[in-house]
Amino acid sequence: MGGAARRPDLPTCYDALRVLQYKPPSGAKPLDLRSPFLKVERAKHHISDLRAKRAAFIGSNTYTGTPRFNPATNRTQFVLRDVPAIDPEIPLLLGDAAHNLRTALDHLAYELARSVRVSDPKDYFPISRDEDVYKVESPRKTRGLPKEAKDFIDGIGPYGGHDDLLWGLHELDIIDKHHLLLAITARSNRVASPVMSTISDVNLRIYIHCSAFSSALKTGEVIGEVDGNRGADKEMSVAADIAFGEPEVFRGEALFPKLDLLAEHVERVISLFVLNPEGTWQKGRKAL
Repeated sequence: MGGAARRPDLPTCYDALRVLQYKPPSGAKPLDLRSPFLKVERAKHHISDLRAKRAAFIGSNTYTGTPRFNPATNRTQFVLRDVPAIDPEIPLLLGDAAHNLRTALDHLAYELARSVRVSDPKDYFPISRDEDVYKVESPRKTRGLPKEAKDFIDGIGPYGGHDDLLWGLHELDIIDKHHLLLAITARSNRVASPVMSTISDVNLRIYIHCSAFSSALKTGEVIGEVDGNRGADKEMSVAADIAFGEPEVFRGEALFPKLDLLAEHVERVISLFVLNPEGTWQKGRKAL
């Protein structure tokens, strides 16, 4: 595993995770990691449902721009028409997936505390905005964890600027507790209509928002423009996709493959705690 190249879509901190393995303190009870892994599996179930909803939404909706020539600028603008409302289950499933992944890490922290003493419900897996905030918040959130676990988690570096996947996941979970997650369509430079295939200077600007249960982008929004008068009988069809509107660290990124990467990353973090120093399996993935 040490010689494998890191995938370009993984955070740089993933290199360190590939060689880490938790060593529990002497006398610690075996870890039972079935609950954290089951939470990840539940998140993957939501992600699978979300992938199907996304495919159905994209497959049944076409974003079409109708040309509107502006003689003052000698440019043809393409204005959006027939904006479909985004399936309300899409932000709901996104929130459910994020919550299960974040909870999986808290279940891990609970089990780490249980291995040495009675668990405290105030024990959490610490994730913070940046390193300075982490140094302040982590001791308060991990009081019941053994020092070995605290030091190991510190080595993982679960804070923004070092592990933006975990920080973004933490933010997603917090946001979903207060309102439905905002989703937007990713900007697309692909032109689906063959009528537009000869136009090379298309400047698309796609900002199709989904807040709560409806699309915030109004019919008539300019989605692209080109030089000259391209003719009133032409239309532009654009390929769009659903992306994150928040948190800021994920803004504008497509839901996929980002959600798959989040699940993989959380699963990897939990897996770091599966083997004990003797190399025997704890109750973890093999128990599933």
